[in-house]
Amino acid sequence: MSTVRFAPAEPARIDRLLAELTPAARADRRGAQRGRTGGPAGGPPEWWLRIPGPELIVPRLPFRVARLLVDCSPRTVEPYLQSRGRSRHRPAPFVWVLPPVIAEERLAWYAEAIKRLHQAGERCFQVGHITQIGLFTGQGMDPAGTGFELAGDSSLNMVNSPALQEAAHQGLSAVQFSLETDRPTLAAALAAFAEATPAGRGRMQVGLLVYGRPPLFTARLDAPHFQGQRSLASSRGERYYLDREEEALLVRPHQAFSLLQHVGDLTRVGVDYFVVDVSQGQLKRECTEVTALLSGRGALPEVFSGNYDGILA
Repeated sequence: MSTVRFAPAEPARIDRLLAELTPAARADRRGAQRGRTGGPAGGPPEWWLRIPGPELIVPRLPFRVARLLVDCSPRTVEPYLQSRGRSRHRPAPFVWVLPPVIAEERLAWYAEAIKRLHQAGERCFQVGHITQIGLFTGQGMDPAGTGFELAGDSSLNMVNSPALQEAAHQGLSAVQFSLETDRPTLAAALAAFAEATPAGRGRMQVGLLVYGRPPLFTARLDAPHFQGQRSLASSRGERYYLDREEEALLVRPHQAFSLLQHVGDLTRVGVDYFVVDVSQGQLKRECTEVTALLSGRGALPEVFSGNYDGILA
């Protein structure tokens, strides 16, 4: 059965968790009542959840999921299309995620997969490289029109407002900002982009990964001594592991990346949607960590926040 279902919600528990967020998040909720500009059409930011596959029961989370991100690969596409007729109602639309690296000989497969998914009613996709937009315009559709709705991954490396404006010009309806950003850079880019583009439902949404184990290095090198899931350590004692996917070799951190402790601040500067990636590791444990980090209570898992606080600059 190809379906995604969420475990039964407990509204009282979810409301309690939301009420127990960090002080910054509580201040943001007060600011929302005064009318801020973040989120689609001026509303609160959306939550996008990246999951391992389309046939899952997702554990409870203390937020409403607006989109479900699923890898576009032979592992997911074919089973989904074959069992789609038996699928139950899913709680949020799928966004099919293309990898950042696609080999020349694999382009035909992705073009055909996009076509078949579109014929099955799927219209939301996420590109990992700006040139992948050609896979959609080549279908005779304008990505900004009714044929497809395209988002951009953080691998597009949006680092300033001109990059955001170009992504919007290319027809993207949403894009994640670069993971390498610090807070002043993000705030300045979002302010400049908002000033340069008309407000309203047609404006491109700008999101940010706030939890996950994103690849810190990506390569097509396929050497026999690079075994998948092999661990390695840096000179500073930081631990990573190799993740061999169909299109590339990735290096991921053992320790999760998290900006969940900054969601109130990110909302105030104008981030439109938060991406939570629970596709790596054990799903229930990942969701438990996300809930703990949002509540800010109890024994919290160790995480790193990249350059958000400017410590890597």
